[in-house]
Amino acid sequence: MEKCALLFHFEEQRAQKLKKALSRLEIAVKQVKPEEYGLPLGLLAGLPGSFLFAARGAAGSPQPAGAAGQKEAEPDQEMLVFSGITRQELDRALDALRRAGVSGIALKAMLTETNRFWNARQLVWELKREHESFHRP
Repeated sequence: MEKCALLFHFEEQRAQKLKKALSRLEIAVKQVKPEEYGLPLGLLAGLPGSFLFAARGAAGSPQPAGAAGQKEAEPDQEMLVFSGITRQELDRALDALRRAGVSGIALKAMLTETNRFWNARQLVWELKREHESFHRP
């Protein structure tokens, strides 16, 4: 599996700094276009089997666990999704981003067996929901 990072809603200058920092760690970077936000994350990351899932259409698309009401949110801030890297590689990547001046990315995730079938909107919704639950009094 190829090591990669998916970028959502990044301005070009920050995306270029991020690409440069991660290329040194042999992590491929893909800037995801807004018209691709509805595709499964696994498909965007090039994971095997994701193409077949995407071909089934939205009817088979699972929702984030515990989601009620609105289950999607438009990516309206930077989001970074890593795929194919270990925890140690993640730590090195985040350190490289800090050193490159690309910090403060609030929405970060690792691709998992569960969320690989979600699209960017579903992941944003889940990350924001988790963030709110951690910061609730």
